Amino acid sequence: MNDRAPLSCIGSFAAAMVLLACTPLAAQSTVDAARVGHGTTAAVAAGLASDDTGVAAVAAGTIAWQVDSRASVVSTFHWLHHGRGADAFAGAFAVDVNLLPRRVASPFVEGGFGLYRAFFDVARRAVPPFYRDRVNMANAAGTTVSFADPMMIVGAGINIYATPHFALRPQVEAFVVAHGSQRYIATAITVRVAYNLEHHPFTSNPEVSR
Repeated sequence: MNDRAPLSCIGSFAAAMVLLACTPLAAQSTVDAARVGHGTTAAVAAGLASDDTGVAAVAAGTIAWQVDSRASVVSTFHWLHHGRGADAFAGAFAVDVNLLPRRVASPFVEGGFGLYRAFFDVARRAVPPFYRDRVNMANAAGTTVSFADPMMIVGAGINIYATPHFALRPQVEAFVVAHGSQRYIATAITVRVAYNLEHHPFTSNPEVSR
């Protein structure tokens, strides 16, 4: 099987979600831009991830505090489930920056730091090379081993506002895990459903967002 096939499927899925979400919004001319909102956003997400262990299912949750029309401080949590004795949990604080605030479709970039914790049942799953040197395999047989390492998270995506309160948020993220001079990278594509506790001001008129 082609190793790139899972990632190709992930990319096709994300592109389809963006297209489906944008189609009904394309006919929208102008939406109320008079409201202002320094608010809180809660979101849940699902998707797929890929790393040295293979392809994993992802579930995620996010709380964001809007600083201004462009920037938000974000607390995020991911669960990566590989099955067959391998799981990982990633928690981070990050900053999201909207590149086109007050638009119906607003692209953004994010970056932050956190902790990445991985679990492996050595009786059911081979431990990836990044972790293997830290395990005494002779003593670990039949047990679950865990590792906690600092992590940097970077990502990008697009906020698609169906209403001033609800948004669809396809995004791609990379978790860069560090241990000494070694690096371990996991990538994830998720689609988030976000609820804005305050109205989000937006418009499809480019003149308003300048």
